[in-house]
Amino acid sequence: MKRISAIFLAIILAIGILPLMASAETDGDYTYDVAANEATITGYIGAGGDVIIPDTLGGHPVTAIGAKVFFNNQVVTGAIIPGGVKGIGAEAFGECHSLANITIPESVTEIGEGAFFRCYALADVTLPSGITIISADVFQACIKLKSIIIPDGVTTIGDSAFSACSEIMSITIPESVTSIGAAAFQSCYGLTSMTFPSGITEIGGGMFAHCVNLKSFTIPSGVTSIGRSAFYNCHRLSEITIPDTVESIGENAFGGCETLKSVTIPKTVKNIGDSAFSHAINGSMSASFKIYCCKNTAGHIYAKQYFHRYELLDASGFENFFLIIGNYIRTAAELLVMAIAFAIFGAG
Repeated sequence: MKRISAIFLAIILAIGILPLMASAETDGDYTYDVAANEATITGYIGAGGDVIIPDTLGGHPVTAIGAKVFFNNQVVTGAIIPGGVKGIGAEAFGECHSLANITIPESVTEIGEGAFFRCYALADVTLPSGITIISADVFQACIKLKSIIIPDGVTTIGDSAFSACSEIMSITIPESVTSIGAAAFQSCYGLTSMTFPSGITEIGGGMFAHCVNLKSFTIPSGVTSIGRSAFYNCHRLSEITIPDTVESIGENAFGGCETLKSVTIPKTVKNIGDSAFSHAINGSMSASFKIYCCKNTAGHIYAKQYFHRYELLDASGFENFFLIIGNYIRTAAELLVMAIAFAIFGAG
């Protein structure tokens, strides 16, 4: 009985270990694994150039490109993915600095995190209509990418999905999108404007930070929070509309927005982070900037705390008259101080 049990245990262990011992198959320039008669590409050993990925390997249909298959390959200049592929793995083409063009078929429904990050030569890409998630970091630092259309049906754009796409000028986002991650468009220097879908409820931290050419932005009604540094260092942002659904504005949310001349903070806002509207970390602001707010609200408290000029929307004309006079006096005093400082230190 003990002998039979030992044999049975050995068979069970062998069955369990065999899959672990199995190595990837090779066909031409590719290594691959097979499951349920479908091939997943696991490696590329070819000479590069413009690569046409085969639709079958070893007689099995190719349905997926695995993680890091082409990662850091500096000789691949283009790739055509065959119809039938459903998924592209994480960092599959990451750091392919010479990759200038990619053809993604309509069969693809999943693209992994960082799949094309730091593809410095990639200038154009068409996303298939079946995807629902734009993964985190997927096109991060694709510095030649100039525009992208996100298909209708996408619901989520991940963290840093397009960050540091420095030449991108336009991004079309459909109404189906309901979630956009932190820093999704950070350092998109060429971006001048964008229309946000109405279903978004949060502007994530650093979402548009360092978008230095962003000139105007309308935050959709329904947004309840604006994250930390969301628009930080947007030097040319001259107009911003904050809807009365917003309840919190994070630290430095509009810090460094030196062209912004005024903002209306609705009374629905309950929390405003440090230096939310300051031109610099130390809390400074231009003499022309003004906050419009209601009496005894978070906006009013913030304006007084950081010595911003402000006007009360629910105050009498008499009250606002004295506020305006005070603002003029303060401006004159600041200009006088600046002139004295320049006279003393400017020549040196």
